[in-house]
Amino acid sequence: AAAVPDATPRWLAYIGSDQALSSNSGVTYAYDTEVFDTDSAFNTGTYTFTVPVGEAGTYFFFAYSYHAGTNSTAHQLANITINAGSSAFFEELDTNASYGKAFTVGVNGLAVLGAGDTVSVGGKSIFYAGTVVLQASLIRSAFGGWRIA
Repeated sequence: AAAVPDATPRWLAYIGSDQALSSNSGVTYAYDTEVFDTDSAFNTGTYTFTVPVGEAGTYFFFAYSYHAGTNSTAHQLANITINAGSSAFFEELDTNASYGKAFTVGVNGLAVLGAGDTVSVGGKSIFYAGTVVLQASLIRSAFGGWRIA
């Protein structure tokens, strides 16, 4: 029988403080609070996972973010992108002018990554009044992954 990988390295981080967004402006999402990081490969200052030397392989990763608005008739769009090495994974919720107040968007993917490759998350919201933040907490906005092979 084939050996089962130990699923390391693996990491899980979340947004620890609400992150204010500017309308229609792409930003890196600030997943700055670690739940775990088996190989000390996630940087809470740059919000980036870097594949350690000797840990190249196929990785599964996921991210979700809760875009919380203050105006129920002004929030049109929220999106999220995971950049993983030379690959990108994208998801968008667009109301097509049927505005809402808050949206959760999430994305996941698989990529073959080499030592030194990075994985990070970004995106944007489009809104026409009030403010929008990425709401802090593990259940609202998180980013994680692990090596599967």
